[in-house]
Amino acid sequence: WMAALIAVLGVGCLECGNLAAATLSQGDIIGLLQALFFGSGFWLCEKAIDRHRTVEHDMALPVALTSWNLVAVLAFASVWLAVESSGGYGTASVSGIDQLHALIDTVAAAPLDHLSLIGALLWTGIVTTAGCSFAEAGALGEISSADATVVFATEPLWGAFFAWAMIGEELGPSTVVGGLLMVLACVISGSDAHRHH
Repeated sequence: WMAALIAVLGVGCLECGNLAAATLSQGDIIGLLQALFFGSGFWLCEKAIDRHRTVEHDMALPVALTSWNLVAVLAFASVWLAVESSGGYGTASVSGIDQLHALIDTVAAAPLDHLSLIGALLWTGIVTTAGCSFAEAGALGEISSADATVVFATEPLWGAFFAWAMIGEELGPSTVVGGLLMVLACVISGSDAHRHH
């Protein structure tokens, strides 16, 4: 768990930007909570797999866990949409629900005119949400939730790296410190896993 704590510190450095300013925005807090919720989800998933696995490499459990994960995503997205539509997060002149209804009506009226949108929605729903959740659930049968948390916590590091490499975004001192902490967390996690086997 030491690696997980170092990873959380690294995520904090990556998410918070300027360490000297020591200010947190709503987005920074959500980014930090994301690591906590991912870690908690991995831990719960690992416990469910340990408790219910009957056959080595049984795929029914990852399918069930993925289904419940998608139900949770739907529930949280629905709550977010309802809060946003009620004016809870701003003063939008058109509610999120009204925008969603208008989008559905537009796509349903001429689906062939919106193939790129339909493709993006299918890709996001099937591949990057359900597919990733299924792969995670399958992997958690093989590695610990602590190791998975460290690996998945590197997502902001990869985001910063690709932003630097592809669009030339500058990496500040806190990004470098956060990246080094993330790499250290991965090294510690890997060496702990190696020692236990």
